[in-house]
Amino acid sequence: MEKVWITPDWCNFTLHCSAPTKSSALSYSWMYRHKERYQPYTTGTTIHVSLQPESWDGEYLCFIHNPADHKNVSITAQQVCNETSLTEGTADKSCRMKLYIYLPILTALSLSLAALIIVIRTKKQEHH
Repeated sequence: MEKVWITPDWCNFTLHCSAPTKSSALSYSWMYRHKERYQPYTTGTTIHVSLQPESWDGEYLCFIHNPADHKNVSITAQQVCNETSLTEGTADKSCRMKLYIYLPILTALSLSLAALIIVIRTKKQEHH
């Protein structure tokens, strides 16, 4: 999974499905499952998805098959969209916390530097 953008109205992500072998006999297909109904989605290793929150209860299944065997893996949109929004929210809070800590320190340093420059200039003018 990559490239997740979450807004109040949309969750956009890209899913890649692959097997550790590079066999040309492998084929990939995707299914979408919503409320116990399955529908073919697309073929290929990668899909791009854009969903509104009312569709986050769907599931995407990747099927990998060759003449000898088949495997599948799935992920729900809820897993993708909810986890990322929590992560983004946490990152956003962390960023804000750093701002609350560093902003007063930077302000104090800037004022101290300004005061030091004024004192140095005043002393230089007194000596001339």
